Amino acid sequence: MSQQQLRRNSYHHGNLKQALIEAATEMILDSGIASVTMRALARRVGVSPAAYAYHFPDKSSLLMAIATEGFRKLNAHFEPARGVDDPRERLHVLGERYIDFALTYPGHYRVMFGDHSALDASSPDEDFVTESGAAFRTLLHAMEAVMPTGGDTSGALDGALTVWSQIHGAVLLWNTGMFPPPLEETAERSEHDFRRITIGALSTTVAGLAAGG
Repeated sequence: MSQQQLRRNSYHHGNLKQALIEAATEMILDSGIASVTMRALARRVGVSPAAYAYHFPDKSSLLMAIATEGFRKLNAHFEPARGVDDPRERLHVLGERYIDFALTYPGHYRVMFGDHSALDASSPDEDFVTESGAAFRTLLHAMEAVMPTGGDTSGALDGALTVWSQIHGAVLLWNTGMFPPPLEETAERSEHDFRRITIGALSTTVAGLAAGG
């Protein structure tokens, strides 16, 4: 059974909203955010534009739903790290789980972080604020346990932003095919290499931040 048939079955079982989200993320991966239009998406799922509009009155509301679902999935990916007692090991696991999420849901990731102009930032959805805030607080609390704060949490905030920016940059390079290849012209960069290099760099950064560097 094709993906389109699965989405149509989901619609007939009363799950059109989810079918639209799934179809939109596929379109984004295929052709970018600009390719998602009401008519194109309705045609892909096999429903009328009016049926689409019942769930998402405009493109911005659809993208907000995709981003919200993405952060919800990211929080679920972070869950195993919350049970890790050692703060540095917890950050290591968070980094690995972040990479797992980004490679598993690249369509969601692109909407969450790749083009904020596509989201209506002036009136973010309440669920979006809750889920995105929870994801960053998980990282922030881990940094607070690693860094010597002396009662001042601003350093931990800066550290969390540093760590997130570093791993996000690496993921973005990998997802866009821009992660630097090995020096040998005939060699290819494997996903294992990407993970090893990225997590290794994260560990070095965390060690420096913990030492007050």
